[in-house]
Amino acid sequence: MFAIMAMCDSGDSRQFFTELYMLYRPIMVREGLKYIDDLSIVEDLIHDAFIKFIEKEELLRSFGGCALRAYIIYTVRNTSISRLRKKAAESRRLMSMDDSYKTERVPDDAPLPEEVIIMDEKKQEFIRVWDTLPGDTRELLAGRYILHMSDAELAEEFGCSPDSIRMKLTRARRRALEMMREGGVSYDPA
Repeated sequence: MFAIMAMCDSGDSRQFFTELYMLYRPIMVREGLKYIDDLSIVEDLIHDAFIKFIEKEELLRSFGGCALRAYIIYTVRNTSISRLRKKAAESRRLMSMDDSYKTERVPDDAPLPEEVIIMDEKKQEFIRVWDTLPGDTRELLAGRYILHMSDAELAEEFGCSPDSIRMKLTRARRRALEMMREGGVSYDPA
């Protein structure tokens, strides 16, 4: 706190921030502990927040009681979240050399092994059914999902309106799914 007060330009500023600290410190600690469970790190966050407050002294003085309280809480919250993001980014970048050969880091959003197996089974079943689909259904699905054509492009290709294409795509997907189910694979299309 003393280091922060040394940054203040005048005695009036020091008085303002000392009172602000004494009044709002418990609220700031409580808010910081919602995100980070280490009190010493929360104290560092409060220090960082006060550096921001000193830069915004005029704005803080213009706030009333509730607005000032909300501003302080949001500042501590945002500072905490920023610290967590920075720490997560650093931990992704800094992997020890000893660990690098032992394990490959799997992204958090990577599918589970069971999901990979199920997706592979769906893919294999779809490949099996592909050649048995009617020609226009196969062309429509290929245009959308392989060539990534828009509704307008498909409509021009098939000589109909974009609204009709959306319905034709729905029917084509349903037909492919029905044929896959008839092949003995029973699963949700999601």
